[in-house]
Amino acid sequence: MANHPTAPTGASEHANVGGAEPRERLGRIAVRAGKLDRNHSIVTFPLALDAAIAVVLRDASGARLPLQRHADGTATFILKSLGAGKEAAFTIERAEASTTEGTNIVERGKTLELSSGGRTVVRFQMQGELPPGIDAVYLRGGYLHPLLTPAGVQVTGDYSESHRHHHGIWSAWTRTRFNDHAIDFWNMDDKQGKVDFQGLEQTFRGPVVAGFRARLAHFDLLGAEPVVALDEQWTVSTYQTHEKSPPYLVVDLDSTQRAATTAPLLLEEYTYGGFALRGHAEWDDPPNVTFMTSEGLDRTSGDGQKGRWCSIGGKVDGAMVGFAMLGHPTNFRAPQTLRLHPKHPYMAFAPIKDGPFTIEPGKPYVSRFRIVSFDGPLDRGLVERLWQDYATPPEVTVE
Repeated sequence: MANHPTAPTGASEHANVGGAEPRERLGRIAVRAGKLDRNHSIVTFPLALDAAIAVVLRDASGARLPLQRHADGTATFILKSLGAGKEAAFTIERAEASTTEGTNIVERGKTLELSSGGRTVVRFQMQGELPPGIDAVYLRGGYLHPLLTPAGVQVTGDYSESHRHHHGIWSAWTRTRFNDHAIDFWNMDDKQGKVDFQGLEQTFRGPVVAGFRARLAHFDLLGAEPVVALDEQWTVSTYQTHEKSPPYLVVDLDSTQRAATTAPLLLEEYTYGGFALRGHAEWDDPPNVTFMTSEGLDRTSGDGQKGRWCSIGGKVDGAMVGFAMLGHPTNFRAPQTLRLHPKHPYMAFAPIKDGPFTIEPGKPYVSRFRIVSFDGPLDRGLVERLWQDYATPPEVTVE
């Protein structure tokens, strides 16, 4: 999602897609496809209207589209189809408030469950829970797992036997220096540092998008008491891109990391560290999993190379499934260098492979990713189209 503040915890942002006819036209938007064919595109644009007014979009044929308002003065809708070079006009109309929700978020114990069209998409592990027999040093929260496909097949792994510190979709840095000493936040068994959940700030739901905003902390564990070296904020969103039988599910992850003290965090050049994915346990056997990058490279040829996106897939319970992580072109050193493990089903966007850098006080480190899950084998054309749509969304003019 486009980095907008969400509604207060538990609030809904509704748009009317049924019920009473709209009573008043409030404005008009022009949407331009640009150089791409648009197909179920996620579109967010500024909309300066009274937040108390419920609104809906109406297209040229008279059909109504869900439009979801946000607390920061933006709104989101799904553009079903628009050819390259084309322009479409929509009217913004007042509507009766509705309880219709295409997406939802529910707190279930220590997790937040995001759903779209009644399908569970992903869960956010707020407070970790150790599987039996695993050392407490590996306990952490603040990551996404499980991620599911439209058919409900799980594609991520957690607390894997080979790497207990791998957790679905997560972030951590490896070789760092803070207050004149070294810290490894990634390899938790070193007991130097860890990343963990700190608090839930907001949740939101509605006919188009649901999600949350949460706080994470990167802890220096080497002193008498833990010290927070980095504060991190995640905004995670899922969308109802299709009304029925979606060919894929979408999760957006926006992260902002800030120096938590007056001391900077130096990130030293290393093989891995950053945002990472761990695939399903059935893919631990290398022949059972396939890696593919945006440049058409596999897990061997793609390791250490730059990629706009990377996909991991294979069979789970006999069904071919997969997921891909798409890096936004505004990310630091984009397209970022990839770490593709030669034996285990995990990959990372690792800009640290290209040399050291520093997260300094007052200069946040911002990362944006879109994750898509799917049933069946990888469709490279589909993932590339979704990346292009993410990188250069349709343009909107409000009149």
